[in-house]
Amino acid sequence: MNCDPVKEAVDPESANIQCKRILIVDDNTTNRLIVREMFSKWGVWYQEANDGESALAAMEASAKAKEPFDLVLMDVQMPAIDGITAAKKMRNSKAEIRNIPIIALTAHAMKQDREKCLESGMDDYISKPIDPEKLKEIVVKWAKRSKPGTEAEKLSTVEKNGEGSGDKGLPIDMTAALKRAMRDSAFLKELIQQFTEHLPDEIKALSNALKKSDTQSIVKHTHSIKVRRPICVPMALRRQHSR
Repeated sequence: MNCDPVKEAVDPESANIQCKRILIVDDNTTNRLIVREMFSKWGVWYQEANDGESALAAMEASAKAKEPFDLVLMDVQMPAIDGITAAKKMRNSKAEIRNIPIIALTAHAMKQDREKCLESGMDDYISKPIDPEKLKEIVVKWAKRSKPGTEAEKLSTVEKNGEGSGDKGLPIDMTAALKRAMRDSAFLKELIQQFTEHLPDEIKALSNALKKSDTQSIVKHTHSIKVRRPICVPMALRRQHSR
């Protein structure tokens, strides 16, 4: 896409990242939709890839055209070449590619998962569902850099902040949902609709995998449901997941 800076007044942070070139790498269409919406509002130039292989090809092409990316948002769990493998390949590639900061996008928030991302050559980490303010903070921090940061700079402090409890009386945390949808109720509705359209098939596939005791398929479809869910999460499920 072409860079189209936001015409209306924007906050200083958004102004600093307008027209930055960022590659979004994720096999999940909902996740890419969420990031696209954020970047469009901020005036960021972006390109999409649905797996590590196509991401590496996109980076090779941009380097050849002498228009390298400023930043890569890389999903960790993807088919074919996953994010960890793609990050390692980037760090062993030509200078125009190996020095691009990589931010991990993942549904896993355990310490060992963060360490695995760093060991692969990634620079920072943000968990799903993505919070717009946290994403903007990380993009502002890394998009201006031309090479990976030091160990002390890695793993941004934005991940240390906890989630608010939202409207505890509701089955959906609408406070957190609207915040993550950048106060755009129409966008939030689109996310919920997309989630509900895919959910029946995912549940059916997971049920079949459970009946067959197919561990690999169980992990695959559980992950797919988790990352495909809209940015509003049922409060009961969030509390259960946090245990």
